[in-house]
Amino acid sequence: MSKTIIIAVGGVVAGGAVAAVLFLFVLGGGSEATAEPTPEPTPVVVEGKLGPRLELESRVFNLRPGEDSGTAYLKLATVIEFETTSEDWAWVLHGCVAEGAASPCQAEEERLLHEFAEEIGSGRTLIEDAITSIVSAKTLEEISSPEGKEHLRAEILEAVHHAIPEPHAVRVLFTDFVTQ
Repeated sequence: MSKTIIIAVGGVVAGGAVAAVLFLFVLGGGSEATAEPTPEPTPVVVEGKLGPRLELESRVFNLRPGEDSGTAYLKLATVIEFETTSEDWAWVLHGCVAEGAASPCQAEEERLLHEFAEEIGSGRTLIEDAITSIVSAKTLEEISSPEGKEHLRAEILEAVHHAIPEPHAVRVLFTDFVTQ
């Protein structure tokens, strides 16, 4: 009988030890102060290079008639760049350098852009609609100055944030901007 008691006590002690280990290490032990916070991933930014982006083709917009002008049009092509923390994008943006040897980046960048376009999905249509609404409400006078163009960029960026909060849009570029 004493063997049975020793085995039972040993089982209880072992079970308690396993429960303590689970509580402290797996479940965090209930103490928030001892758990180290997971660091936020650092966005990948390489000066002079674009990361994930939507390239919106050139379109012609009717502008709102202004006080000093009649019918006016804007031909606009837009690129919207988005933030990324992806290691794949970091590799491409840093020139696809691995272990000291450069490798071609174009195919990898095209693959990542295709994946990004699929991720955005119908968000692209929401963005195009927002741009149409914003641009068609402007007059030629409002967008002709450098300040007007910057204001237009800011409005489009805000509309993109509203339409698709994630991934985070970081920059709006105009690759074609012709008024008539």
